[in-house]
Amino acid sequence: MDLPGYGFAKVSKKEQARWRKALEEYLSQRESLLGVLQLIDGRHGPQKNDIEMNRWVLEAGLPAAIVITKADKAKKSTHQKTLAETRKAVSSARGYYLFSAETGFGAEEIWHALKDWRKAPDG
Repeated sequence: MDLPGYGFAKVSKKEQARWRKALEEYLSQRESLLGVLQLIDGRHGPQKNDIEMNRWVLEAGLPAAIVITKADKAKKSTHQKTLAETRKAVSSARGYYLFSAETGFGAEEIWHALKDWRKAPDG
């Protein structure tokens, strides 16, 4: 499930809490869930909501991969720095990936990783 604007939506704290509860219920009750792809906007890096969600996913025992989006918006020379900063802020049992929906950069690597999830002992 995708949550576009989840971290940036201009809604009340009460509405944010309602979204969080619904999301946590959904993730914790999906027996067929093999893991989570957590998308983080590469232009902004991990924000408070990203870090909190990452902590919750890990505490729930869900394997997570971090997908840093909008890789096309940054110079390739900054990709390694972006990856390093993201690794410091959020944890991943399933890897870190740079991705661009505009160009398709990183998509093949992510697809291969997802196929491997089905074969993993914890997947």
